[in-house]
Parts: sequence; C-alpha cells; structure tokens
Amino acid sequence: NYHLLALPVYVALLTNYTGSTGFGEKFSQDIQGDPLKTPADEINQAADEAIKRFPFIDGTRQAAVGASYGGHLANWMEATTSRYKCVVAHAGLINLESQ
Repeated sequence: NYHLLALPVYVALLTNYTGSTGFGEKFSQDIQGDPLKTPADEINQAADEAIKRFPFIDGTRQAAVGASYGGHLANWMEATTSRYKCVVAHAGLINLESQ
C-alpha cells in the first residue's frame, strides 16, 4: 500500500526497524520485550535523518502510517509524540485487554 503514498508531492520513508525480517534471526528477535519504543525511536531517528539530508522534505508536515503491527506501532506513536500531523492505523491493536 505504501506505493500509493509516494505521489509527486509526498515522500514515503520506509525503514527496517528492529524486529524486521531480512537481517537475520537476532535482529528479528531483538524486538522481544520492547515491541514499541525502540522501533518507534528508530523510525523517528530515520525521519530526522531524512529531513536533514533532503531539504525538500517539510519536517513540519509528517504523517505516520501502519497496518497490522504497523498500525499498533502508529497508535503508539500517536500516544507518545506530537510530531506527526496525521496518523493512519490500519488493522492495528487498539485494546490489549480485549484482544
């Protein structure tokens, strides 16, 4: 779905945060015990780096988008930072008690 977000006036930043696949078993398992804070911090750091490297990116107009686990992570980011002007959480966990 991220292809739809990369229109001529938008920049889509996709990161391989801790817990992603493709970087070995240890990298994938390092998310255990910290499924939200570390990945969110890594995404925020990647956004900061992209804003620093590419002057055409407007750092005051950021959105966070995620589906499934990414939706859960987007909800976490909505609750823990005010940097994103828009958050789209598709099919993410919203209530751990009822899940």
